Amino acid sequence: MAAVSPHYGGYSMARQESQSKLLYYPTPPGVVELIASWIGAGERGEQFTRLADPCAGEGEALAQLAGLLNLPNVETWGVELSYARTEKAAQVLDTVLPASFYAVTWHERTVSLLFDNAPYDWSDYRDEKGRKVRHEVLFATRGTPKLVPGGLHILIVPQHLLQDESLARHWCGWYEHNLLFRFPDGEFEAFGQVVLFGVRRAKYDPPAKVQIEGFRACGKEDANLSPLEPGDHRFRLPPSPLSGKFMFSPIADEDFIRAAAQMKMLDSAEWGRKTFVRPIGAPIRPLVQEKIGHLSMDASRPAATWAWCVSDCQRARPWPRAHSPSVLSERKKPSKAKTASTSALTWRSAR
Repeated sequence: MAAVSPHYGGYSMARQESQSKLLYYPTPPGVVELIASWIGAGERGEQFTRLADPCAGEGEALAQLAGLLNLPNVETWGVELSYARTEKAAQVLDTVLPASFYAVTWHERTVSLLFDNAPYDWSDYRDEKGRKVRHEVLFATRGTPKLVPGGLHILIVPQHLLQDESLARHWCGWYEHNLLFRFPDGEFEAFGQVVLFGVRRAKYDPPAKVQIEGFRACGKEDANLSPLEPGDHRFRLPPSPLSGKFMFSPIADEDFIRAAAQMKMLDSAEWGRKTFVRPIGAPIRPLVQEKIGHLSMDASRPAATWAWCVSDCQRARPWPRAHSPSVLSERKKPSKAKTASTSALTWRSAR
């Protein structure tokens, strides 16, 4: 393996460049092609396979990888913070969420391959000691549960990130059959990026001290790393479950506005039911038809007049309508005998 001299003198420049592009580092197509050469078909020819990119950008890298793998039944998921890039990614990927990876609701063990080229910068999160955590480390550790056991994690990070102890402990404990390459000549000189392949274990296996030290040693400037070269299709992708939750809820005012703009509330059936106004002259149909006993009780009430309603069977029945308080106060309360006779006469006339 040839000696490597990473371009660390331009690290501060790389960080400013990263922030100016909203932490966006698209993976070169030539690198994606070499990565695909290390991945073979699954054990079953017609198996369902799901690929995901938690920092999808315009979706070109994951779409290219899916096309090169030529899987018969494949689905692609992506997450992208930039709305402009989300619109482009949605044209080449099956599902793209316009959100931060940290805000997405994503079921565990739902993808067979995770293509992980995270933002290159410090996050706002802090560890238990109060130290800031890099985005690359958070994407790697939080992406692991999304993979099915035996799934392939492809991690693209600057070489110096391999010295992070928390990343080393996580990767050595959760992944096996690991391979590490630097970017090919002509690509590596820009930001000193490396590609790490790992197959997820079913459960965490605490790594030994020598494993952690060996992992971290690969991040030093004098580490001898082989450039990425054409592979032998050694990594086999396991099947993915057919269903899985992959969604997000808007949390900022701007997110609510964008989400609402995509909805057509005025055309929904629910809106029509809530705003329905009965046409003038349309019949009023009570939920329960009054019986003879109810009408007799209504007729015996004092100070009541009658309005007529017609039911579905076209039978005329009296309908009570109460007077206003001002009218009631001007009338005298009839006696019980007069009320009873009035009720009987009224009912006979109705029949």
